[in-house]
Amino acid sequence: MLALVVFICIFSQKIFSVNHRENSFYKEAAAVCANIISEYGSCKIEEISNGTPDDFYRLTGISYVRQMDFNGDGRNELLIAYSSAGKYFAEVWGYHGKEFINLYRQEANTVISDAEYGSWITIYRRAGKYYIGKLKDDNNAEIEFFGIKNHKFKSCFTFNYDVTGEAYIIDDVVNTSDFETIGLSYISSIKAEKTQSEISSALNSLSSNNSAAFQIEKTDEQKKADAYYKIIDSKNQKYGKASVNLTDNMCFADGTAVVELIDFDGDGNEELLIISRKTSTIGSEESSTPQYITEIFGWNGTAVRKIFEAEWISTYMGKPEGDIFYILQKTDERVNLCSNTYTYGKNPDKSWKGTSRICEMTSPDEITATFTAVFNRNYDYRSYTINGTRVKRSEFDERGYKVPYFCNESEYNTEEFTVTVLKGDADRKEDIEKLIERTQNTIKIINSHYDETN
Repeated sequence: MLALVVFICIFSQKIFSVNHRENSFYKEAAAVCANIISEYGSCKIEEISNGTPDDFYRLTGISYVRQMDFNGDGRNELLIAYSSAGKYFAEVWGYHGKEFINLYRQEANTVISDAEYGSWITIYRRAGKYYIGKLKDDNNAEIEFFGIKNHKFKSCFTFNYDVTGEAYIIDDVVNTSDFETIGLSYISSIKAEKTQSEISSALNSLSSNNSAAFQIEKTDEQKKADAYYKIIDSKNQKYGKASVNLTDNMCFADGTAVVELIDFDGDGNEELLIISRKTSTIGSEESSTPQYITEIFGWNGTAVRKIFEAEWISTYMGKPEGDIFYILQKTDERVNLCSNTYTYGKNPDKSWKGTSRICEMTSPDEITATFTAVFNRNYDYRSYTINGTRVKRSEFDERGYKVPYFCNESEYNTEEFTVTVLKGDADRKEDIEKLIERTQNTIKIINSHYDETN
């Protein structure tokens, strides 16, 4: 009876020790993953444009996560990979005594002379142990494998490698059973999605087994991107996705036509500019020309707020059916939004009012007009106002025409001002197509999974 009690106590102590050890690993591994995600981002899939008809993809942010017992001692290590500044790095974390430390860190395998071989990690299994391979840069024909010895990763084997055939060769014989290649870039969409799913499962495993409630906190940039994309998605739902609309006599940007990330106040935090076409039909009673709404959103570190909205957009004087465009002004590190708008009396040639504005981001929550020039003509009567003060024509001629094309003044500094056409004659089609392409690319920067076709 005494022997049975002793056995139960010893067995229970072993079970407790194993469980405690495993819980400790989950907690420490989760913390490493959280730090990697905080610094380099969560796993995303990006398409690679390489000028060929083949579709290749790469993983960004945290690019691989796996629990592995490298030295066969019954205690797992953490293999993790991530992208940083265009390169991939592989790390192995494990215990040295009671301390959970970084045991290995190397750049992932890459053929320097040909990027289209991509980046990858090689794992070799032998006699119940795992080894991580590093391609030798001097010839790309050999891979050196590192394993754990005395709590450190040390060189253990070197094998031949055929980079073209992705073949591992031991004693002149191709070995296909003991090696594993984990692709990180220049991989198919299926492989990329499979790896992304494996990463998610690995993180979930760490989370579900961690009594400390492992949670990965998104970076501020990720939170901002998610919030901005929600705004874009809502505009796409309301106005449609950006597209080019070509009619018999004009071409215009349709839907959520403009999406730009712009640092209006020069503080390093980009705001979101969106210009959307309002009317649903051309030739309706409401208007025979497209109508646009301009909105600017900012991020305050926790939430998105709208800081500007206006339905005015720039046109030429006396040509309400002519080009429509928006104007940006760059001054030092700041960017300002400009506009020229006109209203007309019964005789448009002799009765009209032109208003030119430069709007600056004057606080984190407000964009206001800091320059306003008004040219008012009523037949033979003319008046000139700058920032609410009446001025003489000579002064207005000198100071009133800051914004390009105000009252059709076409001369301006192209390095200071950018004029982008939203609507014009049919020969403007190529310019508007480029605008729509920029919009789509900006959305993909915010959300790499965005698909403009669906």
